[in-house]
Amino acid sequence: QPNIAKKYIDQKFVLQLLELFDSEDPRERDFLKTTLHRIYGKFLGLRAYIRKQINNIFYRCLKFSKIKY
Repeated sequence: QPNIAKKYIDQKFVLQLLELFDSEDPRERDFLKTTLHRIYGKFLGLRAYIRKQINNIFYRCLKFSKIKY
């Protein structure tokens, strides 16, 4: 139910969800991917925020990577 979910699914929730992708379990990451995809599809107001946070994660990975580009 989207109306009920809007109370709980906000930027903080999305950020915590993205942090869970660091899991070693591929099944968990796959479930997170599906969940994030559904949130992205249903909550239009969070789309830009989700994209920005994913970009930030990629930048952090590049910044702290030992490989020089």
